[in-house]
Amino acid sequence: MPYLDLFIADKLSLPVSYFNPLRNVSLGKGLNTAQLQQNSCYTAELVGLALRETGSCPAEVILDAPTLALRSDVRRKRPYYIGALVAWTLLFVCVGLYYYQQTTMAEAVSADLVDKSNGVQKLAPEISRLAKEEASLRETLEYTERLGAERDALHRILTELNDKIPRGVWFTEFTPMYDPTHGSGRHGTGGLQQPTDEINVLIINGLYHSNDRTEQVSPQKLLEFINDLAALPDFDIDKNNISETMPTNGGVQGVFAQQFTLHLKLKEPISLRP
Repeated sequence: MPYLDLFIADKLSLPVSYFNPLRNVSLGKGLNTAQLQQNSCYTAELVGLALRETGSCPAEVILDAPTLALRSDVRRKRPYYIGALVAWTLLFVCVGLYYYQQTTMAEAVSADLVDKSNGVQKLAPEISRLAKEEASLRETLEYTERLGAERDALHRILTELNDKIPRGVWFTEFTPMYDPTHGSGRHGTGGLQQPTDEINVLIINGLYHSNDRTEQVSPQKLLEFINDLAALPDFDIDKNNISETMPTNGGVQGVFAQQFTLHLKLKEPISLRP
């Protein structure tokens, strides 16, 4: 409208001039400069949009309605929502495929085990028969080993006695006996019996030199002999009670040899019958 600035200035009593957005703005050579200057007040929006394209705006005022702003925000975030949905879908698909594969493998292994189990079930009677046969053979082996050990026990004991006997001492009588009180916590040999099935006591009578003209063997040497026997694994000898193993029998002065008796208890009885 012509003279609008003068009308407003007259009514407000204030100086009024049209805003020129093209001030300090370089115009292209192909533009109609005169027409733009004449209508410069209408180019404010164009200049503002052009300035926004040149860089970031330090201050921006958006006058959109809240519903429009919400729609714009939704449109802006929609690709992210879609991407997240696709990612979760792929994740569940991968997990489902993994568990499906594991289930398939487990079913295959289970079927294989069932087949093998059915095969083993067919062999169960034969396996049971072989197990019983193995138990019988093992029992026979253990019995045979026990018989062998018992067969060699008496020979081993005699060998040990022969190795430990001191010079000047010899055995005259060797009697195997059975003592029912041995191993029951009671002491003494008053209950000796003739062996029927096993022996656990050896009664040994012997002589030792006590004449100075031949060879002197003192009772102390016999005690050392008994202590040597106590260290062997076959004899049950109490070193603190030597009289139980060798009862004292007062020697006779001037005789060529003195008599002695040994009651040797065995740690393990020896069976006389297989």
